[in-house]
Amino acid sequence: MKVLPKYNLPVPEGGDLARDLPAHLEAMAKGIEAALASFDYRGTDPNLVLSRVAALETATTPTAWVTPTIGPGWVAGGYGNRVGVSRVGTVVYIVFFLKADTATASFANMLTIPAQFRPAVALMGGNFYSSNGKTGLLHLSAAGVVSSPVGYGTAAGAEQGQYYAASMTLNIAA
Repeated sequence: MKVLPKYNLPVPEGGDLARDLPAHLEAMAKGIEAALASFDYRGTDPNLVLSRVAALETATTPTAWVTPTIGPGWVAGGYGNRVGVSRVGTVVYIVFFLKADTATASFANMLTIPAQFRPAVALMGGNFYSSNGKTGLLHLSAAGVVSSPVGYGTAAGAEQGQYYAASMTLNIAA
């Protein structure tokens, strides 16, 4: 018998005798078992491969879009635009189209997102654009509050009647 180099599998050769076939088949079966034992499931748990695939599917399947709590003085902007948050693995997507409906609308609390979408620490990322051409940088606190710190853009404060569109893509891994 000779041994194939990649997985060390034994195979019969032309000069091997027919009477030795049972021993050759046994050696081949043991070689296949030894080769399979070196794969991911290590020969101990064939379901490990399936559980790893399931984990990958979970990590790459987006959650359903969830509507966050809109802050005081703000309303959804309408026109078919989404106010929502979704997640794929550790990456969170926040989109909104809001209207500053009353004078109480504040950049300090535009939205609050549910706990499963929150980072362990505060993150900056994303911008808003207003209907009057002003912009601002967005902040997501560990408490889930989306805000825009004053001084990080051209808008000094929310202006009643103006619309604000934004999106944020953040990796919330600790």
